[in-house]
Amino acid sequence: MASPALTGTPTAPTAANGTATTQIATTEFVNNTLSYANAMVFKGTLGSSGTDSVLPAEHEAGWTYKVVDAGTYAGMICQEGDLVICIADGTTATNGHWTSV
Repeated sequence: MASPALTGTPTAPTAANGTATTQIATTEFVNNTLSYANAMVFKGTLGSSGTDSVLPAEHEAGWTYKVVDAGTYAGMICQEGDLVICIADGTTATNGHWTSV
């Protein structure tokens, strides 16, 4: 493989997701990796006094909600202060797409 151009705005080939070598990481690779890793994104609070009272039907892996009112969310009994995390993308309410800590 040819070396990247290192003049002006340096460029380099973008590695495939999951690459773990000593090659140069481009900004495109870093952005793709963050999306690929489903970095956690705080979406709000759950409960009758929260920003949401139920988890959304349309959701993306990495979305998180803090429980402000104890209750059952996505089929899990949650206490105040628990964190509910989406582990799979979806377009309908699916309990298996969520976990709590």
